[in-house]
Amino acid sequence: MFWVHGGSFNGNNSGTDERSAIHDANMAYYLTEKLGVAVANVAWRSTNSQGSITKVNQDINTAIQYVMDNAATLGIDTSRMGLYGGSAGSPTSALVSQLNTHIICYVGFNGSYDFVEGGYGAGSTGFGQHIPSFEANSAVYNIRANPPATLLLHGSDDTIIPAAESLKYETALQAAGGDAETLIYRGFGHAFYNIGGNKPMHRPTLYAASKFISRIFNLPIYPDTAPPSSPENLAANAGDASVALSWTEVTEEDPVSYNVYRSTTAGNYGAALASGLTQNSFTDTTVTNGTVYYFAVTAVDGEDNESPRSAEVLAIPADAGNLPPAFDTDPVVEASVVAGAAYSATLADNASDPESDPMIFTKLSGPAWLSVAPDGSLSGTAPGTNGLNSFTVRV
Repeated sequence: MFWVHGGSFNGNNSGTDERSAIHDANMAYYLTEKLGVAVANVAWRSTNSQGSITKVNQDINTAIQYVMDNAATLGIDTSRMGLYGGSAGSPTSALVSQLNTHIICYVGFNGSYDFVEGGYGAGSTGFGQHIPSFEANSAVYNIRANPPATLLLHGSDDTIIPAAESLKYETALQAAGGDAETLIYRGFGHAFYNIGGNKPMHRPTLYAASKFISRIFNLPIYPDTAPPSSPENLAANAGDASVALSWTEVTEEDPVSYNVYRSTTAGNYGAALASGLTQNSFTDTTVTNGTVYYFAVTAVDGEDNESPRSAEVLAIPADAGNLPPAFDTDPVVEASVVAGAAYSATLADNASDPESDPMIFTKLSGPAWLSVAPDGSLSGTAPGTNGLNSFTVRV
């Protein structure tokens, strides 16, 4: 695999008039160690090296030819070769993948493939995009017969190169009979695939690319077995014969779907109530008014790895005319507590419901030592200090 780095057409301010800088190839450590795929870093002539689109294409082809000429010495099988590039490295790497028939696959990261309109550097002449023409330098207009298998990865929130560029290239490849797929990563911007720093998508994109390369190169596939993170901030809003659920979208992993679980017993869940959800909300309309329900949600990634369940929430649906329960007094004063001794009491006798529906008690605030169970039971061990302990409880 030949890696063509990005960093704008100045190569991320790299290189000199004499030569271009050599960047560490993205994902090389995994491709070589896990898949046995040799990786070559292509040093291309940037603006700091008197470069142009034409010269970059020459640099990539020179690297390919060098490896082919020295394959025996390097111990490399050149019968299966591919290109991969990101950002400013994508227009040239994609174009060479179409023009050089030795290349059988291509992987593009937040790429631009059209200098005529829409793409990065479209309509500009600063890097020789117009020589010999914008069309001649655009991969989308130069798709060959039997194009290389192509995987495109893009962040949905990329403001430098819109994700529409990858989708446009995918459509053109498929129209030419090519094997092409685009993966859009929701909520992520440019260069989301890089390693290090706040780049949580490096591993998911690494697995997606390596799985694709393994398929094309006919290599053993090492599956991604790591589950995504559990959804957080699950909330339930009970209505008349319905419960509306919402949660925070999981965005730090590869594209996910969600499964919703329901039970009438806390912590005891069977098969998913709903699965394959693509939105971070769901309304259950199969509930019975007056019944206590517990809900939890999981996230599932593209490899069908399922996260642990979220923290559960409970809800009691009721008809619109149903009156809420209430405490008999406010505040409720319970028996004194002996410091350092186990304490137990109940709030169930201090509240009532007009329709005799089940009541659920929830602690909203107060010292940490006291626990409030859903049935109103109080328990805990008070610390060895004197004073008034106040708690806020909802029924």
